[in-house]
Amino acid sequence: MKLQFEHPLAETMQYFLKRAGYKEIFDRRSNKHSWIRQLNRSGRYPRFHLYIVNETPGSQAIDIHFDALRPLHRTEASTSENSGPVLDQEVERIKGLATGSLPSIQSSEVKQPKKEVKKKSWFEKIFG
Repeated sequence: MKLQFEHPLAETMQYFLKRAGYKEIFDRRSNKHSWIRQLNRSGRYPRFHLYIVNETPGSQAIDIHFDALRPLHRTEASTSENSGPVLDQEVERIKGLATGSLPSIQSSEVKQPKKEVKKKSWFEKIFG
């Protein structure tokens, strides 16, 4: 699914994608850079996978798809989805980040510092 940004981004596409939670990968076989966002920490799949199609100042676009499963064989056709409810939600999230209506992943995951608790010695733990 190709996503064309209506308004130019105030930042570079690479910085925008990092702020959106994507990380850059390099495929040595195809000699291309692409970006992925994993949905869980257990492995590489399922994930969102995208390529930067056009990054001229007036026209910025990405090509995004959803990789549900890892291909079982190198010659096998891609097991990715170019449409569907999961991909539609991600596209809406990216559009919201581009317009500034949604916070970035990094800002929402920032944890508040913990209050310092005075540690008790083993003697204080036993006898109070």
